[in-house]
Amino acid sequence: MHFIRGSLLVALATGVWGHSVAQESTPSSSSTQIEEIVVTAQRRTERAQDVPISVDTIDATTLTDAHITSALDLSQVVPAVNIQYGTGTYTPFIRGIGNPIAVAGNEASVSTYVDGFYVARVFADFLPLEDVEQIEVLKGPQGTLFGRNSTGGLINLITRTPERDPTIEGSVGYGNYNTTTGKIYASVPLGSSSAISLSAFGEAQGDAWGRNVTTGQDVGRGDKYRLRAKFVSSPTDTMNLTFSAGYIHAQSNFTPAGGPAIGTTTGNPPGFPPMMYTPLSFFDTRGNENPETRAKSFDASLRLDQKLGELSLVSLTGYRNSRIFVFNDYDYTPINFFNATLPDKEKQVSQELQLLSAPGSRFNWIAGLYYLHLESAYDGAAFSGLEFGGIDAILYGAQKTDSYSGYVQGTYEIVPKLKLTLGGRYTSDDVSGSGRTDITGPGSSPLSAGPLIVTGATTDVYRTFNKFTYRAALDYSVQEDVLLYASVSRGFKSGVITTLPINPEPALPEVVEAYELGIKSEILDRKLRLNAAIFQSDITDPQVQRIVAATNEVVNAQGARSRGIEAELEAAVAPGLQVRASSTFLDAKYTNFQDAPFTTGTNQLVNGAVPGCSAPATGNTDPANGGNVGYCPGNASGNRMSRAPRVTASLGVNWSMPIGDKFKLRLAPSLSYNSGFYWDPDNRTRQPSFSILNFTATLATADNRWALRAWASNLTNKHYYAYVAEQGDQTGNTAVPAAPRLVGAAIDFKF
Repeated sequence: MHFIRGSLLVALATGVWGHSVAQESTPSSSSTQIEEIVVTAQRRTERAQDVPISVDTIDATTLTDAHITSALDLSQVVPAVNIQYGTGTYTPFIRGIGNPIAVAGNEASVSTYVDGFYVARVFADFLPLEDVEQIEVLKGPQGTLFGRNSTGGLINLITRTPERDPTIEGSVGYGNYNTTTGKIYASVPLGSSSAISLSAFGEAQGDAWGRNVTTGQDVGRGDKYRLRAKFVSSPTDTMNLTFSAGYIHAQSNFTPAGGPAIGTTTGNPPGFPPMMYTPLSFFDTRGNENPETRAKSFDASLRLDQKLGELSLVSLTGYRNSRIFVFNDYDYTPINFFNATLPDKEKQVSQELQLLSAPGSRFNWIAGLYYLHLESAYDGAAFSGLEFGGIDAILYGAQKTDSYSGYVQGTYEIVPKLKLTLGGRYTSDDVSGSGRTDITGPGSSPLSAGPLIVTGATTDVYRTFNKFTYRAALDYSVQEDVLLYASVSRGFKSGVITTLPINPEPALPEVVEAYELGIKSEILDRKLRLNAAIFQSDITDPQVQRIVAATNEVVNAQGARSRGIEAELEAAVAPGLQVRASSTFLDAKYTNFQDAPFTTGTNQLVNGAVPGCSAPATGNTDPANGGNVGYCPGNASGNRMSRAPRVTASLGVNWSMPIGDKFKLRLAPSLSYNSGFYWDPDNRTRQPSFSILNFTATLATADNRWALRAWASNLTNKHYYAYVAEQGDQTGNTAVPAAPRLVGAAIDFKF
């Protein structure tokens, strides 16, 4: 209770409020009310203000106004979310809970869905933001209703449904770094009961953010293309069908980790004279080879909704096949010492059946069965360079998961205005892994393997992870537009078999017990929406990473705790003027983390020892060399959880005004703030605080058919990182820069 009272005082004293963006559309200039929000947070359509869950929504207009074109930027509009990037994948954190482990086979602690279909491993360019109607962010463990259990929360992208009236809309844009973009969305009816839509998006970047000082070539340039089709049909009065398919292709030479973070160093590999390389410009690299990333993905899904009298039956069938190829010089020096080629294959098939009660009844319930088959593999990851003495190491590592679960959840109105929600889910995951390391002769290039010399012994691993998870919530409508709620829930993230290289000892499952008190309110004739929540999450066996060179190992801490307060506000200040703001205050720490991976720079040893370690480091300990000393075990109990900023906030304004009878102008500045955080459990490397200012100005015709839109993201050109990892060797703290200032203009059209 001391924590709850203190958190409330912090929120009231600092004015930290949050946002909830309308689903339908931006209110017209004559509107003096905020729009109603509809969500599917409980797998049925409901008003967001009636759901006893902390949920943020972002609509298409907000994404455009804030120039959110990548999943990596979602934290700029939802402060509780912190998203990192590593080796092609994006790793979301919510309320400090997440894991940054990019190894094949690992799934995020925060699940991602597209139209309710789970995406097991998300590559940064694979989310179709250009045809999104709404994004829902559910905070806290989701252990009952959604297909895959998660400990931190979930992000659900809901794409547009084909309209019954013919529609064509799109945009053509140009920005700095010689970047051209184009997108189009078309929807046409097919008879009286069907419709189909097609969306396409492309982005080509002509100029790079930086250069490789060793090769003289550009780095930080990429192209991406996405296609998506959606078909809806109502063959009978009681049946609805939705079929969706998408294809994505992306390529870039954005490095998975480009060099040392500012203030840290890189040194020479073993066997070479000690060296501390001079710092680089923020976006530059110095490897002897240029990085390369190629990715493609195909997905298809079928949803069937069938009325069975008063009940509804829903079938969800999903398929996704993705491939990503990453090549990088992982010693980050001009020496040809350690190169890695990482071909990554991902395939998943899922089937879900739901039975739902009639909407609007006193007892609303849903029951379901869920199956997921997931295959993740490195199909011949090649490690080459002088470290291997004229040979190459070819690693094969695969993980397969078959997950079976059944769930039920219901909400009962005990007395008028008082409702009780109870839900449970039982999950059984069969997880198997297999891998080996072959030895070959040197290839003709770092991207090709030579003749086979030795076939390695195969290691097989098999585990079953079972868990019961639950949710209980009590909510009371104090009056029509004020809801109080309290909830307790449990989430579960399955165990992981490290695949690069294969590890016979899997990481244990991560389990979260969460408690939340919240209020949702709309007052002043729906001119003001104010929501707030106080939460605490107790984490057992949180999964963390340990990195040496290009190998990622999934390990467990013993315990952690994340607690905090968040508040959200949206106000219709005047006709055409809306303000939204939000903030999260977070206190997240490891309560028990023995034998945590500690390291430090070679020139930061204290009497030859690593501060915090219980045993001496034994690798790269020469103070004359750059990088970090080898990992040594330390006690991180009481340290801040990694990637968990203490304070995050966002502020957005949308001001629309008529210009004569034929035009209107909309101005949309937005500002996000992050107080900074530690990248790793030893709390040595910190991302300093940063603020990101975005601005969009749109001049549109009165009928919205044409618009000229100018935009700027990261207007102050703030330098901050999308990813930093402490490595226990001479490579040091490798880092991926976040995007620089991006500006441009576009012509939007709609018919």
